[in-house]
Amino acid sequence: MRARTEGVLAAIAVALLSPLVYYAPRGAVPMAGMVAIASGIALSLMLAGRRLHDAMLADALGRRGGHRNAVSLVLSLLAILVVVLFAIVFSVWILLRRHGSGLLPGF
Repeated sequence: MRARTEGVLAAIAVALLSPLVYYAPRGAVPMAGMVAIASGIALSLMLAGRRLHDAMLADALGRRGGHRNAVSLVLSLLAILVVVLFAIVFSVWILLRRHGSGLLPGF
């Protein structure tokens, strides 16, 4: 994927996360906002996973390291994806914590 395409997808992911910032002071998020937030998180994880997959594939094709290197590479891939997911959850938690009661589903 080209850098320009990846930049556009990252901008779309940020735009999809914007309802969280918009509706946080109000205390209720419409269903369309919840779907947009979930889509932004999924797109962010997809972009991170695609980059990690490309790096893992290049490493696997570049050198013949054996079974141990493959296992350590897969474990590091999973660890980085978990870190990205926790970073998203932590930033949402900080945002909701700042506004008292948090977001409640609503219309």
